[in-house]
Amino acid sequence: MKGNTSAHIALITLNLLYAISYFVIKSVAPDYLGANGFVFIRASGAFLLFLTIDAFLPKDKVDKKDYKKFVFAALFGVVFNQLSFFNGITYTAPNYAAIIMTTTPIIVLVISALYLKERITKNKIIGMVLGGIGAVTVILHNKISKEAPNPLLGNLLIFSNAANFGFYIVYCKPLIMKYKPFTVLKWVFLPGALILFPIGLPDLIESSWDFPFEIWISILYVVVAITFLTFLLNMFAISKVSPNVATSYIFLQPFMSAILSYFIDDQIIDFYSILASTLIFTGVYYVSFKKA
Repeated sequence: MKGNTSAHIALITLNLLYAISYFVIKSVAPDYLGANGFVFIRASGAFLLFLTIDAFLPKDKVDKKDYKKFVFAALFGVVFNQLSFFNGITYTAPNYAAIIMTTTPIIVLVISALYLKERITKNKIIGMVLGGIGAVTVILHNKISKEAPNPLLGNLLIFSNAANFGFYIVYCKPLIMKYKPFTVLKWVFLPGALILFPIGLPDLIESSWDFPFEIWISILYVVVAITFLTFLLNMFAISKVSPNVATSYIFLQPFMSAILSYFIDDQIIDFYSILASTLIFTGVYYVSFKKA
């Protein structure tokens, strides 16, 4: 952590916020608000926050050619990944979702190799194989329960979220190095919210909006904590460290989620989840930390 302590603290904080979000989102969607409508509220609320704060900061001059890049980043960082995540979490258990999300560093490695032409070493190949086996193990672990009515579909959607977010992290790196964080986030969330509006509108119309107080707090948490704060912390972190290092911190989420599951639902992590976690964590170690 030497030299980049603040970036590492930011990464630990944002992963704790994400671990809590698995339980918060399930408390809202789909019983009180459909997942697509929830995603639109998240994106539009975060955009308004970024826009408001950016109004008081020095302005970046954005190159016209970069507007298309912001729209493309919005598709993967706001639209595809969040639709996958919010819909996926309604079908699967928080523990499964947290484990699958730990494949993100391996996905980032593959995308970095293809997009940034980064060299793939022997250790990274070993890590990719181990992580891939771990991901398949948890995705195919079809244990149906009240909190996981369709785990296979939910797990596949969560993996789609991880893949889309992995691409977003790599694709946004040049934009983050070129512009201030609020500039990037404002121009990513604006097209994201506009694209999500017609997708989320049916859920907004169908909802009664007669929510208990704790549900409103949950919605506020999603907008402020796991959108505004986490994206800002993530932008700050990957401006200081590489995408691979930033995403490797995601391995904290299953442990945090397991602890929360025990206290919230009195659930203990099962054998398949432990096996998958071990494989994925070992894979991430080979990808991000083990030297040649």
